[in-house]
Amino acid sequence: MTKILYIGIIGTVVADLLYLFSLTMTPVMNAVLIGHMQPIFIVLIGFFLLREDRSTRYDYSGIIIMILSGFTGNY
Repeated sequence: MTKILYIGIIGTVVADLLYLFSLTMTPVMNAVLIGHMQPIFIVLIGFFLLREDRSTRYDYSGIIIMILSGFTGNY
């Protein structure tokens, strides 16, 4: 249970502080991109640092769909 608490603290407090700091250092477009990547970083921290793996095949398919939807935007 303590590992999940650490993920929650990192995912909320640290990530929000980094987002606010990035607003002062980069253009707004880059800061928004960093903010939208927050769930990806939370999953990676949980998987690699804390060895939490509760993903199912539906989770992996959702991740793939989200990645592919990023390639369909107008540039």
